[in-house]
Amino acid sequence: MNKFRKTIIEIVYFAMLKSNKMLIIRNIICILLLSGTSLLAGDKNIEAYIDQYQAIAISEMERSGVPASIKLAQGILESNAGRSTLARKANNHFGIKCGSRWRGKTHYRKDDDYKKGKLVKSCFRSYKNARRSYTAHSDFLLDNSRYDFLFRLKKTDYKKWAKGLKKAGYATSKTYEKKLIRIIEAYKLYEYDRMSSGDEVVENKNKPKLPTNIFYINDAKMTFAKVGETPAMIAKRTKTSVKRIIKYNEGIQAANEPLAVDAKIFIQEKRNNFRGKQKVHLVKKAESMYDIAQTYGLCLEKLYKKNKMSTGTQPAIGAAITIRGKARKKPKLRNGKISTPPKPVLIETKEEVAEEKETKTEKTEDFIPVLTPTKEQPATESTVPEITIPAENKPIPTTEKPTSIETRKYHTVIKGETLWRISKKYGITVEAIKALNGLKNNIISTGTRLRVE
Repeated sequence: MNKFRKTIIEIVYFAMLKSNKMLIIRNIICILLLSGTSLLAGDKNIEAYIDQYQAIAISEMERSGVPASIKLAQGILESNAGRSTLARKANNHFGIKCGSRWRGKTHYRKDDDYKKGKLVKSCFRSYKNARRSYTAHSDFLLDNSRYDFLFRLKKTDYKKWAKGLKKAGYATSKTYEKKLIRIIEAYKLYEYDRMSSGDEVVENKNKPKLPTNIFYINDAKMTFAKVGETPAMIAKRTKTSVKRIIKYNEGIQAANEPLAVDAKIFIQEKRNNFRGKQKVHLVKKAESMYDIAQTYGLCLEKLYKKNKMSTGTQPAIGAAITIRGKARKKPKLRNGKISTPPKPVLIETKEEVAEEKETKTEKTEDFIPVLTPTKEQPATESTVPEITIPAENKPIPTTEKPTSIETRKYHTVIKGETLWRISKKYGITVEAIKALNGLKNNIISTGTRLRVE
């Protein structure tokens, strides 16, 4: 018998001695509420669970559109933070039952299935590892039409997602959505809904609690730029100086220059080495050394030195860039400037649509790498400001022949769509869409016009 149960029994016992039924009820409710709150907020098992699975949750959010906060909260609730029998023996963290189409391994245990009025063992899916369970959870929601309306909700609106799951019948508990919301808010899981899989966030338990919207990447404080923000505005919000922001973020040149939405902005000096387990980074298309430095919280100058590269040169696609330790040899370099396709065109007015139709041809242009890391605007915003390219990043004209727009195919993103769903619609891969549109992650916003062919 645990201490919590003993406390309740003692209260009930002494209350009964006084023959006051209302006192019994009141005391039991107070103990349940107070102890439940403290247990939730200070559960080390839950904190360890979040640390272990946050990266998978963020990755799945980018692939499927299921908010990372919702996925983590459901995992915590359904698996008792990884301690349930189903999670330990079957790697099933979301309580997903077999169903008629399941052909994989199974695990049987009593749950809520009855046969002739008698409780019988239910069939649950068994997975090879926890990652498979997280992926299957996303696919389960995507493949069942009763959850379709959820993907039309904003990925940052965890409350509507929680209520929607309850409405769709994911669980039988009458307070299911309240439990999810309580977990999300107690552990600030909503912050993961604004992150991407490239964010190597390092939690340092010995450091003081950070203000809202400030995080650690590689043990250095940073924040994400909001819509319309400039370095001067971020300096004011984070109570630091513009001078430091320009110094710590090599791609920023002026105090009032516009920043890309959700760009990583460091407010503390970046590190010389990556402090995580990863040693190298494989270069992606249109990715610059500055992008890599911001992703891992590394000083750009030191990153060049540790890879035996001259400042300003750029690595070839697929080259291994050392982020921890020193490179044995210089990586293969990219010839010329980094070439990226035009940015996605945002069609916001009828006049702009008409103007687009009147255009017969469009020149193919090479761009110098954009110095600030970019993310598409979250679906929470109703409008998207025009992207301004700094003077040093203006396109360099080439001698290539004009390409007819008629040979291209475009898709305008509607509410709730993800790159994965768009790729299935047009028979193209997610990576191909990202390459065609110069995207660095899977985050897209409503109204974005994407090239799909």
